[in-house]
Amino acid sequence: MLESVVIPRNKIQIVLATSSPDRALIMLRNVCHKLPGYDVSVSALYFGQDNEVVSPDIGHAIECIGVSRELLSIAESRNRCQAFLKQKLENEGGIGLVLDDDLRWVMPENQFSAMCLQLVNENCDMALCALAGDAPIPKEYTRASPLLDILIDVNSRFEVTQGISDFLDSVSLAEHHDAGMGWHHDFYTYRRRSFIPTSIDTTKIDWHDFLQCLYVGKTTTRGVMTLGDITPATGRERGGATIILNPDVLDSENIAFSHGGICSRRSDMMMASDAKNKGFQLLCTPAVLEHERTVAFDSHDPRKLIGDIMGYALIESYRDGSYCANRFQQSLRHRVTSTVSILQDTSLMLDLLREWILKEGLFSVGMNAEISSIFKESRAAEIALGNLDMSGIVDSYKQRFNRI
Repeated sequence: MLESVVIPRNKIQIVLATSSPDRALIMLRNVCHKLPGYDVSVSALYFGQDNEVVSPDIGHAIECIGVSRELLSIAESRNRCQAFLKQKLENEGGIGLVLDDDLRWVMPENQFSAMCLQLVNENCDMALCALAGDAPIPKEYTRASPLLDILIDVNSRFEVTQGISDFLDSVSLAEHHDAGMGWHHDFYTYRRRSFIPTSIDTTKIDWHDFLQCLYVGKTTTRGVMTLGDITPATGRERGGATIILNPDVLDSENIAFSHGGICSRRSDMMMASDAKNKGFQLLCTPAVLEHERTVAFDSHDPRKLIGDIMGYALIESYRDGSYCANRFQQSLRHRVTSTVSILQDTSLMLDLLREWILKEGLFSVGMNAEISSIFKESRAAEIALGNLDMSGIVDSYKQRFNRI
């Protein structure tokens, strides 16, 4: 597929989908500031908007892919962006970028240019960029491990409550403390047995700030670990920041399915898997952009977490170009059960931490609002997961992918 690779010519074509038109303009200004030597263009698909919302200032600077009143699924919006980008690259050339709308460029221009040259020399068709900053996952998966980090450190420095002592009696630490790629993700790192803690100093923590970040899902005790070099991709990486050097790779679609009005997420991982199966050369890169978690239209909706669980089960079911309903069902049930357990432990540890903060006289105005909000959201998510129509989801999967 080497003959289709687009040789970079200091031209960058960015596409993104957003429910906030201003974010597209912010993206354009940010990239132009960081890459002054490049000709940068941004094209945006706006959803959940009336036509009038796209102001003249934005319209003149950013090409409009389309405007939809409906809140499009991630898969649909990405597929529309990909089709648009493919045509742009075929007509104008350059480097293509498919980006989430809550990213900020961080890689210096000279490093980015050198990296792109290396990608071309390694015959790369599509590169999946690591993301620095806040973990790009549902915020419910960013709370349990940090809370356990906190309780472990508090126990080592202070006189704790009996409740904390009793809870930590059920915790054991891993013998080897090498953090994996899921360091920031509770589904992969949180467990009471063989837990891998991170090093923190709770004597220096601003408790109000910690609780605010915990509620929003921003980085607290553990951040995202990123690559330092270009490495081969497995085809199971996220595609929130994707470099396109071969327009043909954009024919691989973002794949999802729906049930009960909820669409599965992580369709970008399905796209990468499909491209890998078709023989395209996929590589992973160091962080080019940073994820800045902000409040979005679905930030506090448990349906977002459910869609994420459905999406990961879909990914687990797809191997070597084929789908397996049994793998899907097993993964779905495992993820639901594990997530409910994580939510329950999150609420328990948060209650223990609140009790200790009160005992130490560290409670301040406003902290109760964040704690109450986390309790409320965790409980709502737990109820929603408990009420899931599991057999119906499996049937929708089978119908979508023609599995018996």
